[in-house]
Amino acid sequence: MINNRNYSYIVYYLFILTFLLIFLTFFCVFYKYNPISNYTGQIIKKEDEYNVHVYVPYHSCSDIKNESLVIDSKKYQYSIIEIKDGYYLDDNLNKYYEVIIYVDLDKQHLINNNIIDIGFVLNKTTLYQELKKLMKGWLI
Repeated sequence: MINNRNYSYIVYYLFILTFLLIFLTFFCVFYKYNPISNYTGQIIKKEDEYNVHVYVPYHSCSDIKNESLVIDSKKYQYSIIEIKDGYYLDDNLNKYYEVIIYVDLDKQHLINNNIIDIGFVLNKTTLYQELKKLMKGWLI
């Protein structure tokens, strides 16, 4: 048998749970952020100019635009010089295109054949949109 005291605790817990659920729903739908897509790049010196060569998966090529990227927690502006016509396959037969970009890097990075971690800043999105993409990927 439930007495009034236990019943009031259940009502309070249900109220708090409902409030948290509503807050989480609003957060997922309305909070916008810029996701970052991480890759490994190689700095190549060609004719006194340093360019970064990055292998990008086929399905992610449309996400990379002339905006900004992150290297060692510092934002840089970049421009795409070329996306090679041919593609490379890995062991799982995933396609990768070679994207050559120009970035005005610090001197500490300007070493021929230097390997760096690059994060491309993507367009703003919400957590709800990302979850919808993820669920769509699972269903296909």
